[in-house]
Amino acid sequence: MIARSLLDELQQLNREEKIQVIQFLNDELSDDADKLPKGAHVFKTWPTIASEEAISTLKRLEEEFKDSG
Repeated sequence: MIARSLLDELQQLNREEKIQVIQFLNDELSDDADKLPKGAHVFKTWPTIASEEAISTLKRLEEEFKDSG
């Protein structure tokens, strides 16, 4: 189970820091996929390509929002 203190700290991060955490976790999970036993099934819910696209889209939208305000 995730420590409550970790969740509290994550909630305190700003948007860019949260995106960096997402990138870090995505990289960690991608690396772990190579260590699975032969024949194990891996179900990707957010492929690396899509996550990078999503992150760049979020950053672009954030900039647009800042510029419009």
